[in-house]
Amino acid sequence: MGQVSWPAAAGRGGTRAGTEAVLVELRAILPSQPGDRLVVAPGESWLLMLPDFLVTRLVEFTVHADDLPVSVGIQIPTLPAQVTDTVLVLLPRLAGGAPTRPQRGAARAQPRRARAHDHRGV
Repeated sequence: MGQVSWPAAAGRGGTRAGTEAVLVELRAILPSQPGDRLVVAPGESWLLMLPDFLVTRLVEFTVHADDLPVSVGIQIPTLPAQVTDTVLVLLPRLAGGAPTRPQRGAARAQPRRARAHDHRGV
């Protein structure tokens, strides 16, 4: 896969087009990759198997999906249930808690600013 680079100066349309081009490329490449392929974690010197790496990217994206929309006052995106269910099951396990059933929309029901003051987390 080639290096991804599109300047913010391209505006919303250029950024969207660049993102869509990368998605097309990933959809063509990922299905043929072996599940035991090792990937270097970004900025790190350790390796993860490809499925584990993809889950870390999914968690990262989900956790930060509302950062930009909240900061510029636009609508927070609604993520597909497959994404939120995966993350809502994984995070408590990583935190050492008991497995839980995903509560769809629970994290999105409360605005980010309000959640920031909730010390119990989501």
